[in-house]
Amino acid sequence: MRRIFILLLLLNFLTNCQNSEKRNYSNTKGNADIEAVFEQLSKKALYDSTLTFSLDSLTNFDWDTVLVVTPYTPIEYLERDTNVELEPLHYTKITITEGYNVLAFIKHGKLIDFVELRALYGTYDYYDSTRFYVPTTANFRMFRTGRKFTSGKEILKVEPLDSIGTFIKKRNAM
Repeated sequence: MRRIFILLLLLNFLTNCQNSEKRNYSNTKGNADIEAVFEQLSKKALYDSTLTFSLDSLTNFDWDTVLVVTPYTPIEYLERDTNVELEPLHYTKITITEGYNVLAFIKHGKLIDFVELRALYGTYDYYDSTRFYVPTTANFRMFRTGRKFTSGKEILKVEPLDSIGTFIKKRNAM
């Protein structure tokens, strides 16, 4: 009985190690910095009411497309529609909660990095879609909405400066 318990404990440990490797993918290239930048932008937007920024200027690596992925997006449909392998996104918080958005950076048709951004750093109200942008069109504004989270913190919204971003229609998961 003791051996079975130890075996189950070992299997649980190994499974958690494997899953944590997948979850840490977004930090392999240092994009924790992007989250810190968004945190600073959100603090500034709370005082300035609105601010603009270029996503290209916030990254320290080359990318040719960024997907702005909103909560509950069915990743398998997104993979099919974009023809990009997005396996690590299956392990993000956007699959289970409204409190996060994901910026997925693509280069030459491959996911090179992504970052999960807390909704406290801005919400993206694309509702039934995910948008993608190239560096020259990834220009946004962040502004106060006048609404608050249940925690009492002000809700900030992030939206493109123009409508150049391309929509990918979200499909309901079956």
